[in-house]
Amino acid sequence: MLRKLFSWGWSPFLITVLAVVGAIFEWPVEVLGPVLVVILVIGLVMAATAAREKRLERLALRLNELGGHFNRRFMGDSSLSIFVVIRTLLTSDNARVWAWARECEELGAGVILPTSMDGDGTQAGYDIAFTRAISEVVDIPVVASGGAGKLEHFYEAVVQGGAQVLLAASVFHYRILSIRAVKEYLAGKGLQVNLYHV
Repeated sequence: MLRKLFSWGWSPFLITVLAVVGAIFEWPVEVLGPVLVVILVIGLVMAATAAREKRLERLALRLNELGGHFNRRFMGDSSLSIFVVIRTLLTSDNARVWAWARECEELGAGVILPTSMDGDGTQAGYDIAFTRAISEVVDIPVVASGGAGKLEHFYEAVVQGGAQVLLAASVFHYRILSIRAVKEYLAGKGLQVNLYHV
């Protein structure tokens, strides 16, 4: 019986007990009232925190269903990192991709980095359709990743794919392109880039 009462929340239970005991022993209202209010406020704050945690857990389970593998970790009180590996082959017109991106944003992600595993390292170009499918359904920045091989690929990722951030590795590791060359090319095409930090 007590376990069931506590499962509803300790605050209403404690308030009820104190109110009954206070009535029996005729405790002054000006003393008992503020104590009950403090207990109520603390209980409401704890209930709101617990509700938020349960909501995050539900969303985490949903992301697990959508993505296949889900891991999250908290750093401090407000930062949430979400790592999702999509095991299944998802096409850009698959509603699961859009739902996954929206749920990441809803969980508090500040940026989404979808990587085309098939294109990664090929230098054949970004998966523009996949990047665009995600950038069109979220309001947070989307990173184009996987497949950059020439200057035009970077421009296409921004203009056609809707990417706000560009990620590349092979072209820089093998010195096919320099970061400055990419930035100058994009600036010459009218895109806003920071040429001072290379």
